[in-house]
Amino acid sequence: MKQSRNITAAVIEHGVSVLSLFIVYRIIIKQLGVESLGLWSILLSIFSLTNIGNAGFASSTLKFVAKYKAYDDHRKIVRLIETSLIIVLLTTLVMFLIVLVIITLLHKNIFTTQEITIIVTLLPWIVPSLFVAIVGRVYLSALDGLNLIHYRSYIGIASKLVFICSSIYGIHYYEINGLAFANFLQYLVILVGAIILLKKKYPNMRIFFFRFDRILFFEVFKYGYHFQVGSIFQMLIDPIAKFFLKDFGGLASVGTFEVIYKFFLQVRQLIVVVVSVFVPSIANLKEVAPEKIKELFKNMFGVTCIVSAFLFAFTFVLLPYLLSTVSIDMDNTILLYSVYIYWGLLANLIGVPPYMFNLGTGNIKSNTLTSSIMAATCGCFTYILGKLWQGDGVVIGWAFSQILANLILVILFFRKEKLEFTTLLQKDSFILIILNLLFVAICSIVIVKVKYNIFISLYAGLSIYTIYVLSNYYLINKVNVLFRQLITKVSLLKVSKL
Repeated sequence: MKQSRNITAAVIEHGVSVLSLFIVYRIIIKQLGVESLGLWSILLSIFSLTNIGNAGFASSTLKFVAKYKAYDDHRKIVRLIETSLIIVLLTTLVMFLIVLVIITLLHKNIFTTQEITIIVTLLPWIVPSLFVAIVGRVYLSALDGLNLIHYRSYIGIASKLVFICSSIYGIHYYEINGLAFANFLQYLVILVGAIILLKKKYPNMRIFFFRFDRILFFEVFKYGYHFQVGSIFQMLIDPIAKFFLKDFGGLASVGTFEVIYKFFLQVRQLIVVVVSVFVPSIANLKEVAPEKIKELFKNMFGVTCIVSAFLFAFTFVLLPYLLSTVSIDMDNTILLYSVYIYWGLLANLIGVPPYMFNLGTGNIKSNTLTSSIMAATCGCFTYILGKLWQGDGVVIGWAFSQILANLILVILFFRKEKLEFTTLLQKDSFILIILNLLFVAICSIVIVKVKYNIFISLYAGLSIYTIYVLSNYYLINKVNVLFRQLITKVSLLKVSKL
């Protein structure tokens, strides 16, 4: 029952997040221009690098809170949260100073004088946002570990609503500075909300003057080390792609990429939030019934592959209309970006189940390896192909890195868990891939033939999508069966523990 409530709340939160994306991006593009969106996107990518030193510790909180919850050890949960907070605050401060020094030394090679002037005015809001966000992330990870994901989702919904309202007001009166303030405000809501909920559950948890537990630190460090390295590589991918895209295509290309990417990313996140709901259960399963992990994975992998294909195809049909809602008109370049991003993120989604199961079981070396491959290939491919084909080449290079790294991740997981590759290489999988290729190709041709007319391409696309769904209708019933089995297995696990 709780698992269904967690999933429902997570999906609603994601819906509100999508709504905020539409509203805020539309306001930014209409009032400030797509170049401002590109600059804002690059800034967030740069300062996200301050999380390089602490992402492993923040995310490790989920794993170990779930572990100690399984043993009903409240004291260790509180000490774990406080120890994690001390670590992430110190590492964020160090990384922020390093990033600030690098920007100071290289700013003339990265930004124009006008862009630098804008960035300086944004720093008073961006800097506190970084620290508030990372502290809030630790508290949210604790809620996830306690399997109180529905509460986390309620906080997320409140923060997004605050972000929408403050963005509308802030951008209208203070332009991009108002956006920076709204960004800070949403993280503040998350922090305060998470503290209130955890303080209610653990009254002895300190809000200030945290206690450091050296034994817990080393225990978390053993797990968080590989996660930390993997997080470093993951955080490099976004700025690498956007820097090369700015260099070879300009700020407008970065803004366009950001919008298309975020539309598909929201669909990806819808699936990710559902899968991530099971991570605490996977962590518990590792402790009490590890032999059941394979069957749980097979169900999860089957559901993810099929649902991803259907949802991404539907998003591709709607894309011309979605772009028009944020005042961007479809053209040849945008269509090509859309196709490349489609395949890159679809491949990324196939890698989500093994990635999440590795987090739950503590087997994160594979995640680290594939993250390093993704970052290295992203840097190489985007630069080389950018030299050849400008902005198009950068986006192609980014997509190639996603496909290659996630394919390796899936193969490594199957070998590690001794799963038969027939689970991956089924007839249904091949049919789905081929139909997706045909679907995207036909829809792209139709969009070009109707000269990017929104309503004609939307009508034709929906007709093609209907045929696509009907030809795969038997898979819809399969998803329903697999998902029910998934929920049943997790529920039986909790009953057996009782």
